[in-house]
Amino acid sequence: MVRTVLGDIAGDVLGHTQCHEHLFIEKGTSFDCNPALYMEDEDRTVDELRAYVHAGGKSVVDAQPPFCGRMAEKLVAASMRANVHIIAATGVHKRQFYPADAPILAMTREVLAEFFVSELREGMISEKGERFGACAGIVKIAFESDGSLDDRLTDAAIDAVLETGAPLMVHTEKNCGVLPLINRAVRRGVSAERVIICHMDRTSREMDVHRAVLETGAYLDYDSIHRYKYLSDDEELDIICKMLEFDYEKQLLLSLDTTNRRLRSYGGETGLDYILTVFFPMLRLRGVTEEQLFMMSTENPAAALAFR
Repeated sequence: MVRTVLGDIAGDVLGHTQCHEHLFIEKGTSFDCNPALYMEDEDRTVDELRAYVHAGGKSVVDAQPPFCGRMAEKLVAASMRANVHIIAATGVHKRQFYPADAPILAMTREVLAEFFVSELREGMISEKGERFGACAGIVKIAFESDGSLDDRLTDAAIDAVLETGAPLMVHTEKNCGVLPLINRAVRRGVSAERVIICHMDRTSREMDVHRAVLETGAYLDYDSIHRYKYLSDDEELDIICKMLEFDYEKQLLLSLDTTNRRLRSYGGETGLDYILTVFFPMLRLRGVTEEQLFMMSTENPAAALAFR
């Protein structure tokens, strides 16, 4: 099963799923780092989701963790209003996105792990600091901009994954140790198939590195589609098609990693439906089959997001 903000569902009803997006981000430290990281308007986000559903989208992972702008109550409201499955994240992001007094920065590993487990099983913490019934469905950790990892945060996240069977999402940066992290999780008892590695389409142009990650059994979420500050659509297509040539179609996921500058309802030019309406036709022109598109957008997310 997959744990959405409205409850558990069977993976085979997820449909087309984008596994790393941002639907809401509360104005705060993230906005101070980058004004594009601010989406608080429920009506605008619902409009965006409805366009996504109209294009064929069914499910979305909101990758914003607690205490750095996640708006859990609005995720629930948007899921109901737009009739879309939303999977929320617990865990941690890069330290720069937290205010200095964020509770998560002072918690011990044991307390952190208990907190992550409680968000997965009992309910998330709302913007008001109160727990309510909607649960997170994925645990996130993040490499810092310099490629380092906080051992306390990482071990707590792995503890929570082992306790609950939830999937583990990993934010990557250039020159970070993705393979050592996967090996670390595996040594602790987490199957590599439970790990979703994000952003490698923009953090590494070394195809041998991509292949090495996929050889572990982990998923790669290519989520920089149409992010021209990182790479062009043609470059993105090259990466995806190269991995398909090597028969990794069962481990690839596709997303946009949206910000307010990329959502049409907030004045952006891309739109959450871009993969369905624009990028899929590009992939077809490159010879990608309907079976491969279905696998990357529907079958793989159902497996990657399932609790084990």
